Amino acid sequence: MSDIEVFISASPGETRLALTNDGLLQELVISRDSDRHQSSNIYLGRVEKVMTGLNAAFVQIGEDNAGFLAAPDAQIFDRDREKPKPISELYNEGDIILVQATRDEEDGKGAKLTARISIAGRNLVLTPARPGISVSKSITGDGDRQRLKEVFNGFALDGAGLIIRTHAQNAAESDLRTEAQILCDSWVDMQASPQTMKAPALLHEAPGPILRFLSDNSGAGGWRRIVVDDALLLDQMRESLGEGMADVDNLLSLHQGHEDIFETYELSQQIDDALSPAAPLPGGGEIIIEETAALVAIDVNSGGGSRQGNAESWALAVNLEAAHEAGRQIRLRNLSGQFAIDFLPIKKKENRDAVAEALRQALAPDRGAVNIFGFTRLGLMELTRRRQGKSLTQRLLAPNENQKSAETVAIDAIRSALRELNKNPGRQINIAVGVSILEAFRGVVAPALKIAEKQSGGMITLEGDAALAALDFTVTASQE
Repeated sequence: MSDIEVFISASPGETRLALTNDGLLQELVISRDSDRHQSSNIYLGRVEKVMTGLNAAFVQIGEDNAGFLAAPDAQIFDRDREKPKPISELYNEGDIILVQATRDEEDGKGAKLTARISIAGRNLVLTPARPGISVSKSITGDGDRQRLKEVFNGFALDGAGLIIRTHAQNAAESDLRTEAQILCDSWVDMQASPQTMKAPALLHEAPGPILRFLSDNSGAGGWRRIVVDDALLLDQMRESLGEGMADVDNLLSLHQGHEDIFETYELSQQIDDALSPAAPLPGGGEIIIEETAALVAIDVNSGGGSRQGNAESWALAVNLEAAHEAGRQIRLRNLSGQFAIDFLPIKKKENRDAVAEALRQALAPDRGAVNIFGFTRLGLMELTRRRQGKSLTQRLLAPNENQKSAETVAIDAIRSALRELNKNPGRQINIAVGVSILEAFRGVVAPALKIAEKQSGGMITLEGDAALAALDFTVTASQE
C-alpha cells in the first residue's frame, strides 16, 4: 500500500495542505485569505498604457494593480523563425482584449499576463490560438497516445487545439468528448464577452491552490488517504473532486479529535525545520540552503559523517544523500530560479552521473519544470526550476529577516486560541499580543479574527500587551 498521504488544515485566514511520504513532509501548499489568486484567471481587460520603451502594455483587469503584458506574450509567433512585433503595432490605449494571468500580483506589481489563452479541465487543456492535438509526455505508450488522439477525430474545434493531460489516460472516451465540448463552449462565451460585458471583468476564475494541487496531482502517485480537519471543506472537496478523482469518497476522511491535525501527524515541527538554512543528512552531514536574489546556493557539508573506504567512495555516498535531500527540500520549500549545488569533490564521471541521476529522481515528482545541466568545470551542479509563486521562506518569514512575519504569527495565534477553546468549551479565551502582531490583527489579519470570533460565539477576545515582545503572543482561558 502507498505511504503517500495528504493532510489539509483549514483555519481562519489560512488553509494548509501537506503531502507526506512515509510520514516525511514532501510538499506544502499554503493558501491565505489575504492572497490574490490570479494565476490562470482569464480577464476581459482594457489597455491602460502602451509603453514602447518597455515593449509592453499595462492592462487594467479590475485588480488592485494593472497587469503587465510584454510584447512576446501578446501574440502568437514562431519563436524559431520570427521576432515578435513591437507592442505599439499590436495595441492602442483603450483597446479591449482577452488576457490570462500567468503570475499573481505581488509587492505592488501587477499580475503578469498573456494573450495566449488556455482553458484547463481535469483531462484536457483547450488552446484556442494553437490548433492541433498533443498528448502529455507522461503518457509514454504509443498505443495510448494514438488512441487518445483518435477520440477527437471529427470533433469540431473551430481552429483551437487540445492538450491531452495525463489524467485522460484512464478516462472514458465519452467523458473526454464531453469535457472538450464544455471547454469549447466556455471559449465561445469568452469571445462574445466584449459585446456583452464591460471591461475590466473576470471571465474565468481558476481553482485555488489547494483544489488545483489535488486535481493536478491526484493521479500521479497512488495516494493512500486525504485527511481534512474541516467538515465544510471536506464536503466542498467531495463536490469539486468527485467527478474527476477516482474513489474520492474512500480517499477523503475527516480528522477526529481536538488536537491540531498538523500536530497529530508531526508536521508542524517539519515545517519549522524547513525554515532553517540547514537540512540534516542521514549519515551525519547536512546541506546548507541560501536563497539570494540571483540564485539558490546549496552547499554540501560532510559534518560529523565518518569516512568509510577511500575518499572518492565516501564523497559519493555523502553526495547521493545530499542529492536526495536537496530534491526534497527544493520541492518542500518551493525554491525556484537558478541553482548551484556545491557537492563534495568527486573525480570519476560515472560517480558524477550517479549524483545527477539521484537528483533527477528526487525531483521526478515535481510539478515545476526542472532542467538539470550537470556539473560545471568548477564542480558545481547547475539546474533551473520554473517559478511557482513564493518560496516557503517568502511566504512565512518577514522580508530579509530570519523570523516569522507578523501575519504568520497572528494566524498561529488564532489557531492556538481555537485549540484552547476546544479544550475548554464555554470559557473565555484571550489572545494577548505584542505590538507587531496587534498591527497585523488590525490590518491584513482582521477578517480572519472576525471569522474566529464568529466561530467561537464571541468567546475569543484580543488585547495588546506592552510587556510582550513585538512578535510574541499568549493564549489563556478564563477561570471557571
